[in-house]
Amino acid sequence: MNEFDIVVIGAGPGGSIAAKIAADNGYSTCFIEKEKLDNGGRYKACGGAMAWELIEEIDYPEDKIGRVIESLELHHVDGENFSKKGKGAVVW
Repeated sequence: MNEFDIVVIGAGPGGSIAAKIAADNGYSTCFIEKEKLDNGGRYKACGGAMAWELIEEIDYPEDKIGRVIESLELHHVDGENFSKKGKGAVVW
């Protein structure tokens, strides 16, 4: 049986960042994702938005950036809206 310091479940943005930071800091890290990872990532744009500062901090590969965004708007069916300006990206 393999032993690890840290086990990360899920290859979404949060899990991917947690696994990278753990491995970069010398922890033996097991990274588990139930979906097939095509080309080193998964396509799920609804969960794939990342702040640009984070993309730079973790040295995210440019070929995995799907689209650079300058602002975000969310509209709820009950009429509430949220908007934020700032550079980010949709990644996979």
